[in-house]
Amino acid sequence: LAAMQSRFPGLLANSENCRGWCGAQIARHCNIYRSFLHLLQDFRQEAPAGADLEFVNKAQEVDAAWVKQEEEFRGADAAFQERERVHTKKWEEKRLQLTEERDVKVKELLERADKAQTKAESQLLMQQARLFGQRLDAQIERAWEEQRKEREAR
Repeated sequence: LAAMQSRFPGLLANSENCRGWCGAQIARHCNIYRSFLHLLQDFRQEAPAGADLEFVNKAQEVDAAWVKQEEEFRGADAAFQERERVHTKKWEEKRLQLTEERDVKVKELLERADKAQTKAESQLLMQQARLFGQRLDAQIERAWEEQRKEREAR
């Protein structure tokens, strides 16, 4: 009744109107359940002697089986999500390490190229920086592919 009462904000708790409303609601619900019980009683009188009338229990058993299966699926899904999170974190750390290594080395080579005495030395260092960056970019790309393949395999 409290949940139903919340739909009617004009009813003040413990007021005369609220008590009257609660009494009317209780009577209404009792009449509904009483009519269901009368229908069931009439049906039982009309039903053959060997008829199985435990439809509520069977529905509850089926529902309980569904709930149990859903809980198992939720548990398996949560475990899978946790494994995926750990796996993704490991790969992300590896990619971040490769990216950081690339950035540091390329920055160092470019700084050395800026300070180079000759143009040939400067070009050589810039070429090394570009090739090193490309090599590590390829490693990062391979890491992405490995992660994707492992995820598909799981």
